[in-house]
Amino acid sequence: MVVQRKTVLHVEDDARVSGIVAKVLAKAGFHVVTVHSAEEGLRRISQTRPDLIITDLRMPGMGGLTLLRQLATPQGTTRVPVIVFTAFEDMVDDTISRLAKGVFVKPNDLEKLPAAVAKILAETDAPAPPAQTITKFEHAAASQPAQPAAVAAPAQPQAVPPGP
Repeated sequence: MVVQRKTVLHVEDDARVSGIVAKVLAKAGFHVVTVHSAEEGLRRISQTRPDLIITDLRMPGMGGLTLLRQLATPQGTTRVPVIVFTAFEDMVDDTISRLAKGVFVKPNDLEKLPAAVAKILAETDAPAPPAQTITKFEHAAASQPAQPAAVAAPAQPQAVPPGP
């Protein structure tokens, strides 16, 4: 059985920091894709299809908070789990705490990142708990009797006219 490595998209404007984080996560068995701006991160998400995103908060142009908001769903979560890795802990507000799966302070929490990534990915891979509510559409679909599937008759062989 081939186990596919999980992909982490790291959004960090400081090349030195991104190199260190990539090395630490790669050593832990993750495939790391690094981009140097939030704008580039948004573009790469559809190409890379990361399993998790680690972002800095303070970057030139679009910051990490705006990136989090761009990834937000109406349910108040993000489409892809996100970890914030920042030197500016004082920038962490309620929105960041709600949308991010974790907030780590650089450089002090660097050694905690691999375990945090693994834990979040394990939680993401776990089967979803049963829904507590059923939408009207799901309820209506469940109350309809199942219709038997149409079975196509086998194709009849076609006569091939003799050749010249």
